[in-house]
Parts: sequence; C-alpha cells; structure tokens
Amino acid sequence: MSNEELSVDYELAERQRAQLASDGKASLEASIAATESWLDKQTVAQWGVQPGADYFRRAYRDFLETFIAHLKGNIAQLDEFTTRLHRALREFQNNEEELQEVVHQIVAEIDEKSQKNLFVPVNKPINPQGHPSSPYLRME
Repeated sequence: MSNEELSVDYELAERQRAQLASDGKASLEASIAATESWLDKQTVAQWGVQPGADYFRRAYRDFLETFIAHLKGNIAQLDEFTTRLHRALREFQNNEEELQEVVHQIVAEIDEKSQKNLFVPVNKPINPQGHPSSPYLRME
C-alpha cells in the first residue's frame, strides 16, 4: 500500500462538508416551511366541527407539530455532525503521517495473519438450548 493510496484531498473533503451543512440545512428548513404551511391549513373551516373531524384535525395538527420539532432537531444534529466532521478533518490532517504509519502496521499484520492462516473463524450463533443455530433461523 503506497502513501498515495492513503492521501486525502482535504480541500475537497472540506468543500463537501460545507456543502452538506448548507444544502442539508436548506433542505430541512424548506421541509419545515412546507410543513408549517400545511399545518396552518388544518383549520375548523377545512375540517368542520363534527366530533370525529375535530378529533382528527387536532391529532393531525399534533402530529405535524411533532414532525416539525423533529426536523428542527435534525438541523441541530446536522450542525453538530458537520462541526465534528470539520474538527476530525483538521485533526486527521495534522496527524496524517502518524495515522499512515498505523494503517501500514495494520495492513502488515493482516497480510502476515492471512499468510499464516491465523484468522479465527467466526463462531456460529448458539440457540437457547446450547446448540449451534441454523444460519437460516432468525432469532428476534
């Protein structure tokens, strides 16, 4: 494995991170605006005053308000993720040589274990009676 295979285009990664932050936030904000607009249309005039229609309207409005709250939470999560990604890119860039050495060591160990057949096979799942389970049996 050469150093070229491990290199990262930090400028490209940062541009993509910034685009994810801006496009993702814009998309979520547009979804919030559209949902708020739809929420505003869920009125008594739209649904009527009959008990079933009124109950449905209130439940539907609650659902839409909850959905909007989740979308706003997604914006906060996206901001946190892209901020952490930015920090990780900078840390990786500052420690790239050290990380390349670690990757080379890992690759060398994998090559050595592969050549000597030292990889341990994965154990079969055991069912509650202590017997190996069929790979086609789903335990949920």
